[in-house]
Amino acid sequence: MGARTRRRPRRLITTTLAVTALFAAACGGDNGNGGDDGAAPDSADGEVDWATVTATGDDADASRDDLIAAAQEEGQLTYYGDANEASLRAWLDGFEEEYDIDVSILRQPGSALYEQWQQETSAGQHQADVVSIADLPPMEDAVEAGHIAEYTPEGDGLFPEDITRSGHLYPVQNFFTQTVSFNSDQLDDDEIARLEEDPFGTLASEDFDGRVATGSPYASQQAAAFYNSIDRDLLERIREGGATSYDDSLALMERIVSGEHAVGIGITDSLIASQAMAGAPVRWVYPDPAVAGAFAVGISANAPHPAAARLLMEWATSPEASERYSSITQTPPSNAEASDDREILETDWYQTPSDEQLFFGWIDDEEIQAQIAEDGEFFEWWSATFG
Repeated sequence: MGARTRRRPRRLITTTLAVTALFAAACGGDNGNGGDDGAAPDSADGEVDWATVTATGDDADASRDDLIAAAQEEGQLTYYGDANEASLRAWLDGFEEEYDIDVSILRQPGSALYEQWQQETSAGQHQADVVSIADLPPMEDAVEAGHIAEYTPEGDGLFPEDITRSGHLYPVQNFFTQTVSFNSDQLDDDEIARLEEDPFGTLASEDFDGRVATGSPYASQQAAAFYNSIDRDLLERIREGGATSYDDSLALMERIVSGEHAVGIGITDSLIASQAMAGAPVRWVYPDPAVAGAFAVGISANAPHPAAARLLMEWATSPEASERYSSITQTPPSNAEASDDREILETDWYQTPSDEQLFFGWIDDEEIQAQIAEDGEFFEWWSATFG
């Protein structure tokens, strides 16, 4: 299990219980929209039932002031995410500082995190308030299963429609793109130029034997779509040249930063950029196609702290929160009203991928989805090739 991190703890959060049931209907009753008269939905004692509130503000279920007061009374929330934990911590510090609400983070690779959340939901052992996964399709399944609460923040409409599910899921942690990353101290100028021109053809050459490592397509659907987009003959040659494979892209990144491997295939720009900005000798190139994605973020339907979860979603969908995440991860903001002031744009080597190069289409491509399904032929090939 991934470690939880938090600041200024106020009360103990119950330890997660593992169970065998997966993907069952959520326990804990109806999370519907409340009454039809426009008034705030009430619980049995006359208090606002925040688990059923679908919007706050003028002409909504409840006022924003009431939401803030209720969230601060709850005093804490738990954020499940598969992004880099240091980036999440730095980003969510902004929410803590503004509202004095403690945020506990549980970070794991996306597939493991999603499975744990579904197990907890099935068992009625609810821990997560907000869930952020770097894959839209499984989070859409969670919406269909009733595991994501309906809530429309004020920032609804400020995000790209094709990666937003209005009222449920928002890409508040910006866009991210898979890269070929390298330690610039381990490559000469000619090798870097070759990587920029033809990343995978270059890495398949004998002079890169023993210098390359990969991540894992099992980490997320986006990772699987990325590895599936690479010419398999080239990947087989890279493997024959001694490429090492890591289950977690964080472990892969750490070994590129240290120089243990010269080049890493499958590190997102959102992960590696913070290392570059901190002075590590790392750079990256975007292959063509550059398989891109966005974190799907929603409120757990059975959130233990429903008011705090809704207040966080209001904050996260603001332009200021998008700009904060951009400054931390150096990824382009997803909020249409956010400004793009990334430091990485000032470097002499960084090249922003073109719109034609970026590929989000894997999300809705039925053929690709069939290939990278759990029982799809891609994973059979990967297992036979990389073990």
